[in-house]
Parts: sequence; C-alpha cells; structure tokens
Amino acid sequence: MTTTGPVAGHTRPRPAHAAALTGLLMDPAVTTADVPGGQLRSRTGRFHRIAVVNPAGDRAALVILRTADTRPDPDALAPVVAAILDHVPTTPLGDASPALNGSSVHTRSVMRRDDRDPARQADGAWQWTVPAATIRVDRHAITVNTPTAYLRIAFDGPQWTPRSVAPVLDAALWQLAAPKARHMTRTTTPAGWRRIADVVLGTVGRDRTGGHAYSGQSTALCSCGEATTWDTREAARRANTRHRADVARAAADAVAGGTGARLRFKAEILARKAQFAAALSRPARHR
Repeated sequence: MTTTGPVAGHTRPRPAHAAALTGLLMDPAVTTADVPGGQLRSRTGRFHRIAVVNPAGDRAALVILRTADTRPDPDALAPVVAAILDHVPTTPLGDASPALNGSSVHTRSVMRRDDRDPARQADGAWQWTVPAATIRVDRHAITVNTPTAYLRIAFDGPQWTPRSVAPVLDAALWQLAAPKARHMTRTTTPAGWRRIADVVLGTVGRDRTGGHAYSGQSTALCSCGEATTWDTREAARRANTRHRADVARAAADAVAGGTGARLRFKAEILARKAQFAAALSRPARHR
C-alpha cells in the first residue's frame, strides 16, 4: 500500500482573503480590496457580485453569490476566491472566452461520486449532483445550486481550462454542499493485463511480441483529499469503508462528547453481534 498526500483542490485561504471579503460583504462602502495575487471588486444588490482581478489588471472571474442570509459568511467564500487566485494566469487574459468541457471538469474534480456521470443538457452544458448540491458547467461558467445558496462563477480568458477550473469547483462544493459530500469515496480501475514493453516504454498497439504483466493496483480516493493505493480493487474498497467508518466514528465522538460514549457504542454493537450469532446457532425447526 502506498499513500499520497491531500489531493489538490481544497485551497486554504490566506488570512488576507477572509479579511478582504469581510470588508466587501459587510460594508457597502467598501468596493475594492487588494489581496495576495490580485484585487477584489464588489457590488452588492440582490446578489453579491465580486470580480477577481489578476495582477495584469484583467478581470479573471466574476463570482455571483446569493444566500438565504442577507450577509453571507466571508469565511465560506474565502476558499473559493483563494482557489481562483491560485490558478488564474498572471498574464493579460485577452477578450476571448474559455471553452470549458463539463465532462472534463467532472473527471478532474475531487468532490464527485463514483457512479454518477454528468448528464449533457440540451443547451450543451453538463450537469451532475453531489449531496445537497447540483452542479452545472457550461462553456465559460460553473453554477452550484444548494437549498440555501446559489453560486455562479464566470471565467474570463481562454487560459482557463478544466485543470484550473476543477479546483475552484472543489473549493465551492467543500463550502456549500452537505457535510457528507466531503467524504464521497471511489476507487480507480486496475490496469489489468498489459505487455511488459508497454509498461516500460509507454507504447501501445497490437500485433507485437513480448510477455504480459498483470497489475491489479487500485487507488482508494475520497473527496476529502485522502488517497491510498492498494494491490487489489477489493482492498481499496475495504480501505474506503474503513475511512468512512472512521469519519462517522469521529463525528459521533464529537457529538456524544468523548470516549465514554464511544465505548458504550462499541459495547452495544458487540452485544448485538452476540445476539445475532446466538440466533444463527440455534437448530432449525422442521415441520
């Protein structure tokens, strides 16, 4: 088993981002704020509009936010702005719009389900869901709809690609989707049988001689960023099961208030298992 570090996508905002957003969202008199990597310009009305400007002075993205609360939490929006500034090009963006492929954004996104492919809409956009959130990606924008918030991020400049947009989407979903969306697990498909020459030389094709090698390795991935590689896909699935159980246990401990509740919970589970084993050991009755 090999373990990798956290998957890129959950950008941690610098304090300057949260401080700048606090001024922009809470004080109507504040309309501009300088942050590391660019500048923020806001306009507040029915929606909160925040333009993210890159170091070259071009608008890189326009963030439109509407929430049930008239004063949204700046700390919730700070990671999204940080992700935009971390992936925006520093050179002039030009007048052309990006041409995003929603399917590619979905594939590169970390916070996605394993068994839910995006659906192509009649207007060419792509749409999919995660717990408590619906995502829509068209050629130049992403939209996240939740029961309590609406977020749309329009990107400017052809330099934006699915590789740079996916971390922005992950940051938005981490903040706006349901808490269980932070631990959606999936596994990768093993490579299977391959020619040894293909593995060593990186070539592909048919009608070549040479021995074959089998690789059953699979990576267990979670939308929280954890990634571990195992020898078989079944082992990767078991790792995901353990990870979800650990997360649920930690959440239960936090709610119940410590190890005492955890020990009582374990004792209850063991008692139920003993009852079930006793029921199975009873001789069957024949008519």
